[in-house]
Amino acid sequence: MLNKFNGNHILATAAYNAGPTRVKRWLKRYGCQDQDIWIELIPFNETRQYVQRVLSYAPILEFMMVGHKQVTPMRLDVIKKGTCHH
Repeated sequence: MLNKFNGNHILATAAYNAGPTRVKRWLKRYGCQDQDIWIELIPFNETRQYVQRVLSYAPILEFMMVGHKQVTPMRLDVIKKGTCHH
């Protein structure tokens, strides 16, 4: 999914849960905007909550598995125009 969505972790996570076809449809519908807003627009509660949980727990899991003393949260970049038109 990361390859399909140009390395965008948010889109890949949503596609893993709801399928890439739905994510592509949502990208067309909601356009390019900040990822935190895009996540809130996901029409399926299950997928929206799944993406939110992955974002929340990824730094904790990284700390537990890798042992980094200082873990940085996943960046929430704007979904780029090239990503929106798959």
